[in-house]
Amino acid sequence: ILDCTVLRNAVDREKTLAVSVQLRPNMKTDDGRDCKLKLRVYGPRMGDAVLQLDAYKESRVAMMGDYGVLSEFMVLWENFFSGLFPYEGNRPCMSWVARVGGPKKVAELMNFQAPFDVLFPSHMTPTKSPVKALQLMIAYCDGAADQGVEVMKIDGRGLTIQDLKKRISDVLPCVVQASEIAKQWSQTPAKQRLGMVGGMGPVAGAGFALELDKMMKSQDATKTIADLGWELCMYSDPSVETAKTESLEAWKTVRSAITILNYLHLDAFKYTCIASNTAHLMLQPSPPSNCLSIFEAVAMEIKRKFPGQKVALLCTTPSMRFVEWGYAEIFKKHDLEFIHPGESGMQEKCMHGIELVKNPTEGPSSHKKALDCFMQCFQWYSDQGASVMALACTEIGIVVKPEMVASDKRLQGRNIHFVDSVTALGDTVVQNLKGSSSIYPVTN
Repeated sequence: ILDCTVLRNAVDREKTLAVSVQLRPNMKTDDGRDCKLKLRVYGPRMGDAVLQLDAYKESRVAMMGDYGVLSEFMVLWENFFSGLFPYEGNRPCMSWVARVGGPKKVAELMNFQAPFDVLFPSHMTPTKSPVKALQLMIAYCDGAADQGVEVMKIDGRGLTIQDLKKRISDVLPCVVQASEIAKQWSQTPAKQRLGMVGGMGPVAGAGFALELDKMMKSQDATKTIADLGWELCMYSDPSVETAKTESLEAWKTVRSAITILNYLHLDAFKYTCIASNTAHLMLQPSPPSNCLSIFEAVAMEIKRKFPGQKVALLCTTPSMRFVEWGYAEIFKKHDLEFIHPGESGMQEKCMHGIELVKNPTEGPSSHKKALDCFMQCFQWYSDQGASVMALACTEIGIVVKPEMVASDKRLQGRNIHFVDSVTALGDTVVQNLKGSSSIYPVTN
């Protein structure tokens, strides 16, 4: 990838435009032609912000504070950086520890102190200021204010530059000194903790964090979870995806995978969860006994809401290739029947849509193309007799929303139901935080 690092000496930021060039081997256009060049042009003010944000590649940031503010911060952060750095392995690593029901305040951490040091992987010592990045994001918005274009997707809806700036500006006033929050928390130590992994991919992990916040509020669970003394901890390391686009840097994927596994086994956590379906395969055949399974969460929701109906499993190619180790085993246990795509080409179509969400090299248009891929899959599975579409990849739910599906002529008149793995896992997590459900094991 050739980008801002090379261009610093080639661009006069005061008089001309900043240009970002992205190169990726083996990239193809929609009609099969070679496409190895992606060009972005920024005005001087935007370009200056981009050049400074470029230093955040593969950096590490950490925060602590209110869960609602941090989940909103994470969604804005991950969606913004996904547009700036389309390939996941380049994006910053993020970790935070949060509580619910308290003051709407957060703080950036530039070092880890007891008792919070046990909640972060050892190599996650912060290297960059997240607050400084938010300020640069606002400067980017100011430079593009006259364009009024969509720059990111949240809940399947595009945000204009003005919308993005407002949401970032609403987060910034919540930032205080870390000592202020640490002092308050030291007076009421945490009684139990949930460990969450959200880096595969980071946008989907942010979507899960935000969905969990909505569920806690909608179910009036905030007070219960706060009274039970929960701390919710997030670890999001996109470098686990590096090997997909940069084979010479594959060691970063290995390091990240090992760190994630170690994180899930920390004694500090009563429960853990991963906002990724494919990543659950990493845990087989001996997952942590306290891991809340996304496989079980999806199967239980289908069994409860749509008993006896055939299921379409929309997932990544690795998840389908090793389906007997994952969903097939769980579905069989719950007497659920799913339709295998076989040689129909639908698995390849689904995977292409997932890749467009993970690596949006064409900005918002990548999401539109991804949605079309998924719609074609829904139509084919419906023709095969499936009435339940299991969105068994957390990226799919980023672009597939009920109102979009309902308006698509290809699916009108069809009896189709959707089960989003993000929502299913979120419900499982909330029930366990409230103490009203036993955990779902990954295996029998």
